[in-house]
Amino acid sequence: MRLQTKILGSLIPFIILPIILVGILAYQHLYATAIHNARDQLHTLIHQIDSKINGHIERAEKNLSLLASNPLVIEYVLAEEEQRYTLMHRPLIKLFNNYQQSFPEYFELRVILPDGYEDLRTVSDKLKNKDDDASNSDIFKSLTDTEMSKSHDTAAISLMSLHSDTQQPALFTGRRISAADKTAALGTRPELKALLVISQDTSFLRELTNLRTVENRPDLFVTNAAGDIFFSTDNSDQKLATKVTRSFIRNKTFDDLTEINLNETPHLAIVHQVTDQVFLTGLLPQSTLTAGAKDLNEIVLLLTLGIILLTSLTLYLTIRIFVTSPLGKLNTLTKAIADGNLDINIDITQQDEVGDLAKSFSDMRLSLKESTQQIQELAYFDTLTGLPNKITFLDRIQQQIHEAKIHDRMLGVLFFDLDNFKNVNDGLGHQMGDLLLMQVGTRLRDCTRGGDHVEYIGSNFSTAPRSVDTHVLARMGGDEFTLLLPDIHSPEETSKVAVRILTKLAMPFILNDHEVFIGASIGISIYPADGDSSETLLKHADIAMYEAKSRGKNNFQFFDHAMNAPVSERLSLESKMRAAFENDEFRLYYQPRVPVDGKIRYEFEALIRWINPERGFISPAVFIPIAEESGLIQQVGEWVLDKACQQIKTWLDMGYSDVLVSINLSPVQFNYGNPASSVRSALKKYNIEAKHLEVEITETGLMQNENIATTILLALKDLGIRIALDDFGTGYSSLAYLRRFPIDTLKIDRAFINDLEQDPESILVLESIIYLARSLELEIVAEGVETLEQLEILKARKCDSIQGFYFAKPTPPNEAMTFFDQYFEEWQKVQSSQN
Repeated sequence: MRLQTKILGSLIPFIILPIILVGILAYQHLYATAIHNARDQLHTLIHQIDSKINGHIERAEKNLSLLASNPLVIEYVLAEEEQRYTLMHRPLIKLFNNYQQSFPEYFELRVILPDGYEDLRTVSDKLKNKDDDASNSDIFKSLTDTEMSKSHDTAAISLMSLHSDTQQPALFTGRRISAADKTAALGTRPELKALLVISQDTSFLRELTNLRTVENRPDLFVTNAAGDIFFSTDNSDQKLATKVTRSFIRNKTFDDLTEINLNETPHLAIVHQVTDQVFLTGLLPQSTLTAGAKDLNEIVLLLTLGIILLTSLTLYLTIRIFVTSPLGKLNTLTKAIADGNLDINIDITQQDEVGDLAKSFSDMRLSLKESTQQIQELAYFDTLTGLPNKITFLDRIQQQIHEAKIHDRMLGVLFFDLDNFKNVNDGLGHQMGDLLLMQVGTRLRDCTRGGDHVEYIGSNFSTAPRSVDTHVLARMGGDEFTLLLPDIHSPEETSKVAVRILTKLAMPFILNDHEVFIGASIGISIYPADGDSSETLLKHADIAMYEAKSRGKNNFQFFDHAMNAPVSERLSLESKMRAAFENDEFRLYYQPRVPVDGKIRYEFEALIRWINPERGFISPAVFIPIAEESGLIQQVGEWVLDKACQQIKTWLDMGYSDVLVSINLSPVQFNYGNPASSVRSALKKYNIEAKHLEVEITETGLMQNENIATTILLALKDLGIRIALDDFGTGYSSLAYLRRFPIDTLKIDRAFINDLEQDPESILVLESIIYLARSLELEIVAEGVETLEQLEILKARKCDSIQGFYFAKPTPPNEAMTFFDQYFEEWQKVQSSQN
């Protein structure tokens, strides 16, 4: 036998056996990898589809929440049937149509009454309404079930069922609207008034179920809780899917990829619960997973005959280049992904099964990276303004404290709160409030110095950050923002930034057609002087911010340890004031306004008083500013208006026909509330004429926004309400605006009355004010009169009415009216004796 033949004969077994062994190992490895890969990708796909479906549901629930809080919707469901159809039907249809233009998938919006009648319905196309009775629909039954009715739950519910008009699957999202009638007594439990229902086109489900990035393309199904299939992929066995889905739902086996036999064929199956009524089912035959591995095994066996003539070195190199090395890279990629490293990449460009597998791994890595970034965005950033949130801010402070300790540096924390933001929310609505917050976030980015904010904080994350900086501008929640300034050389550096912020926020904000002024109160804490932890620095900056508010707002204050006590006191007082309404601790006192000419007129100024069981009498000068800062001033104002009108009604029923009661409007109520609407309701509630009520507004409140002031004053005048300008001369000292505003009464501030006996210049100022008022045909009231000399001077100058301690202090209603009875009786006696 020739040597060449022997060598070849001896080499053949060593070549063939390794090749066969490599084929077997490759088959097993690819099979196991395919199973693992299919599991991971099927899980990923299911959760991607779940995220998109829930996105539609969450958007519908948020829109329902906005609609349910919309004043037009609330007025509509509370209004009588005739008023709804004659006055409010068309505006509400327009509102619904606007939502449908913004969200084309909302092909139907409905208002359903508690008896199941479709009271209002808008559709995006010409969809015939076959039946106005929705009482048999699944969404109606779910929203009016016994448990929800008992709990008065207003949470939204989403489910999928056939639409009664189209007989096509639709995604329904509904919410209850419960409210007490306007005429109901305080404390009356709200009742179900209507249901808001959004019907969504489910064509997006067809796109989602065909969104199959898994290499072997599983069959996907969208079902309800009963296993009824609404959507499925093409050429799928729906009966088989229904059977599997019902079995998994019955056993509550969710999100568990299970190997089962269907028609004697091994499958991978998973059922995922999207909502209580929507489920996703995935079925993948295992044979599709092994097909690639089997093909590769056959190729290896066929190539064995050709490779017999090649040298072992060539065989080794071939296997290494085309099999071993790519599989090693894929293995490295798999481990990296398992360890959370989503930035690793592999350079496999082969156009074969290994290349396809590598591409699938790469696609999965990119998908996981994108999903991880989205999750981190939601977890660490504010979705409204795009700024870092509280979690990110505290984490970055702690990092900078660590750096500051090492390098012996200072850092500053600014905590600022928008002044009167709650009044914008209450007066203009939460949508305008959100728009304002977004504009504030934009301005803060512009006005902070370079590097004062970041878009992404990635020091503790598994993926690389988009951008990292040491300075952080963040939104803490509500209308509160914070700014971290590290590596500062002195506290004065923080004050420069604070001034820049205040200057920028002082400019007006345009919210649709509204011009709004807000400003901010800023508190500053410095490391290490004011604390050595993130929580302490933030707390002390917050305390300093409240100190800034107490000093008139729109300013900044550095933290001082002496501030802790006043802040605790303020928080305690605010808490007690919230409970004061329930405990009936407020009283309305009345100070007489005495006519100088002796004509019988019963005029009073209504003044709120707070008598707390623990602290006794609490001055309005203490609790009114807190009420304005916390937003309670609206509730206080409504209470004063109601009690004053109730007392007017009582005095009128007692026979006092010529009664006039004056109430004070806070600048917050005047600029952000709706006084005309509140006054109209109170007059109607107690059936009294407008001539018995007068409202007082200060110069400062009047001049904050002249356009709004003019509109509100004219609306009050249309009702027949008298307007008084309080504390005249202490505000802007501008006389020209008296001609522009419909004012009836001018109240001279006590500052011009105190020195009348000793200061001739005060008398000249008084005479000028009276002359001005007379020329404008205004009634003149002098406040703070305490002596007979002051009274005589005012009488000589023809002042119309006097108010002050010389006659009477603010007293309970019975005592106030008793004073007038005695005063007019004495006056008549004096007049009779003189005649």
